[in-house]
Amino acid sequence: MGNLNETANWEPGVPYFAADAILTGGPDCPDNIPIQALTNRTAFLKKQIDDAVSGALVTMTAKKLQTARDITMTGDGAWVVSFDGSGNATAAMALADSGVVAGTYPVVTVDSKGRVTAARALQSSDLPTNVVLSGAPIAPTAEPGTNTLQIANTAYVQAAIAALVASSPAALDTLNELAAALGNDPNFATTMTNLLAQKAPLASPALTGNPTAPTQAQFDNDTSIATTEFVQRALGNYAGSITYAATGNISATAAGKIIAFDSTSPITMTIPSAATVPDGASFFMLNGNSGAVTLQASAGESIFYLGDGTAKTPVLAAGGSLLLRRLSAVSWQVFGGTDQLGFSANFGSLLSATGYQKLPSGIILQWGRAVNGTVGPITITLPIAFPTANLIALAFPIIGTPTGWDSATHTGSNSLTQVAFNRRSGNGTTISATSNFDVYWLAIGH
Repeated sequence: MGNLNETANWEPGVPYFAADAILTGGPDCPDNIPIQALTNRTAFLKKQIDDAVSGALVTMTAKKLQTARDITMTGDGAWVVSFDGSGNATAAMALADSGVVAGTYPVVTVDSKGRVTAARALQSSDLPTNVVLSGAPIAPTAEPGTNTLQIANTAYVQAAIAALVASSPAALDTLNELAAALGNDPNFATTMTNLLAQKAPLASPALTGNPTAPTQAQFDNDTSIATTEFVQRALGNYAGSITYAATGNISATAAGKIIAFDSTSPITMTIPSAATVPDGASFFMLNGNSGAVTLQASAGESIFYLGDGTAKTPVLAAGGSLLLRRLSAVSWQVFGGTDQLGFSANFGSLLSATGYQKLPSGIILQWGRAVNGTVGPITITLPIAFPTANLIALAFPIIGTPTGWDSATHTGSNSLTQVAFNRRSGNGTTISATSNFDVYWLAIGH
């Protein structure tokens, strides 16, 4: 037996054998005609499929169904979707109610399909008794202050302890530490009450013994307690002393102290800015050595003497003293000490060839030189008038005056504003003055 030859051809029909046909052999015998037709059709179909797969044969396709169809699901979930093949189709599934009311339940009943068929609250019979837990079991933290049979976890206990001691520091967070802090005194409240009874009241206390209080800042002026130290300082007793021996700056903290200078050579000291000390601040300065001390103000500030409106630069001589006070935020005033005497009205002076000097007793010394250009007495107008009396007037001829006279005497017509002199010869005779009657004179009064 051999194989038929296959031809990829769609035969128009497949013949069958007649009832009286006699079968014969061979590939071309009439008996193989039906089989050959089927073989050719099979080869034709295979070739069509191969050509369609390879793309050699263009086949026709359908993009949608001619009539759309519904796809429906029923049961615990239901949905219906219409589908015609033109695209994907989706639908939301609606779950059927299980018969259990919606809620949160600790106990539920589930059937073999995983559906909840019943639910209820927890009952005491659901809980085991005499449970022995192991590991690190946890429980919800109860609200602070809860006082029920609810489980208290460690967080609840620690919070309760912290609330008990009000988050006290580590040194006072146990009862033992608190007891130690109270002196282990079981009657602490009574002890403290008795001690407080011995204390002075805040209102009108009657203090005894030698009570003390903080000394307020210098120049403080309010209702604070004034200690004896504060009072002594306010009365003019100095708070201390400080010594400077070289050129430098005087500290603002030296206010209210004695400032001593101790240098054999001249030095220059800069006083602090008036803006850095309070009103009323003063410095008492004295020079205890031979070097002169020049006092200069800070930049942009000035020093004045009492009774003199012109800014000065004081020079404190050996043994001299000076009292300086804050005059304003940019100025100082010398108002005491030996260095101020020259600016006092009691020590007023005009230190020149014709001048005067006032003394504290009221005595005034006046002096000068006079030349008479005419014949007769020489009359001199004093630099200042004597307030009360002209006590005495003297004149001394200057060497080189004409011979024949030896002295001068006042005429007796002295006044509070003038003195007058005549020329007197060696035997005491008053003679007429000449044009060159030249004398030094001195007047004393008060």
